[in-house]
Amino acid sequence: MLVEHNQFDKEPNTSLLLAWQKGPGRAVFLGGSLGDPQAEELSWQAFAKASWVLQL
Repeated sequence: MLVEHNQFDKEPNTSLLLAWQKGPGRAVFLGGSLGDPQAEELSWQAFAKASWVLQL
């Protein structure tokens, strides 16, 4: 699990990334990002990624 707090932007941003590795070359990533909780509107996003290495 990786938690990142980034303040390079004008607003603070907190991100979370979870990785599950089934075996060599096979992994699933789930993550999300939350904007500034102090802001009037709460902004957030979520993503998922699957990675498989195929051998021919």
